[in-house]
Amino acid sequence: MLTLTFSTSVNAKPSHIWSHYVNFDLRKKWEVDLEYFEFEGEVKTGQYGRMVLSGMPEIRFYLANIEINKEFTDQVNLPQMGMLTFCHQILTDESHMANGIQVSVSFEPEKYLPDSQAVSFFKQVTQDLVETLSRLKAVVEKTETAKLVSVVKPIAFTAGKEA
Repeated sequence: MLTLTFSTSVNAKPSHIWSHYVNFDLRKKWEVDLEYFEFEGEVKTGQYGRMVLSGMPEIRFYLANIEINKEFTDQVNLPQMGMLTFCHQILTDESHMANGIQVSVSFEPEKYLPDSQAVSFFKQVTQDLVETLSRLKAVVEKTETAKLVSVVKPIAFTAGKEA
């Protein structure tokens, strides 16, 4: 099995990050090659979904583990290649605010697939992993900050005194 994991700090509510995993309009802000994304029923462990990435055929994925506001793990079975698993985790602190996001991508190649082909495929799948997760961080922190700023009212001052 080949596995690559990347994590970064983040400052946002877990529910805010979660919405960027499950809502197509929000997800395409950070997964920029996403053309289509839909669940076949509820977003819960054991369900399926479909997605299309630019220049690729439709992909059906299996929701291997769903923990709302914590983890979104999906698997793609690729005939004659193997199984790809994407585990997205929202890491939280004691106050239940997200302080990190992490993604692990694993590839379990078919037994007859040559190692060189498995490694080449895995490198292709994970080549933009850091950039994509960094974009998610920027998107959720930007919109989270915008929400905070919108509720802060400026204080008016006149001649050095509060109005």
